[in-house]
Amino acid sequence: MKRLTICFLICICVMTTQAEDIEEILSSDCNHWTVTITYDTTIPGKWKLANDSFKMFKPGSGISVGADYMLLVGKNFFFEPGARFFIDNYRYDNITIGEGTTSEPAKTYDPPVRKIGMRLPFTGGYKFDIFKRGSLFFSTGPELVIGISARTKVDEDQTDIFEEDMYRTRMRRFDVAWDIRTAIILDRFRVDLTGAIGLTDIIKTDAQMHEYRISIGLGYIF
Repeated sequence: MKRLTICFLICICVMTTQAEDIEEILSSDCNHWTVTITYDTTIPGKWKLANDSFKMFKPGSGISVGADYMLLVGKNFFFEPGARFFIDNYRYDNITIGEGTTSEPAKTYDPPVRKIGMRLPFTGGYKFDIFKRGSLFFSTGPELVIGISARTKVDEDQTDIFEEDMYRTRMRRFDVAWDIRTAIILDRFRVDLTGAIGLTDIIKTDAQMHEYRISIGLGYIF
């Protein structure tokens, strides 16, 4: 009986030590998934035509939801692909619809533009273990943007006077951006700040335009 008690106590001590070792393995020190919800500020660039440029859209906001997988390469370097579904909203900047007459001039509007699609970032970076319960991340890399829908519409007195499928008439469905991201992981929570620089011209006409974005995200690590 005495031997069984000693063996039992030894087993308890070993299990406790192993549990403590597991707790010391931080989320940022192993490969993991992060589910993130993000607030996005979209900043459409000016339209550039020949030697002139003009503002066509106002900045807007939106949200995105998705997941990223962090794959460690060595101790501190990592590769992090991901996929995020987004809804962005911004507006035209005082466009004139219709020709108008002398007695009734054409009116100006700020039609909303709603874009829905997927973002596929492929970033890589380096982590700094400067926190007791987490790490600081810096990463950068390309991001593929795939548009699903982009529509604009004006209603006046419950009458449709203007509606347009932007991907059919004005905008390209595919875009490539370059992401620059910093993130902080504390235990299983992650906060990140991302700036995206549009690399491709997304306008189908002779004009050129690039989109930019600033995103703030809150994530949970699995």
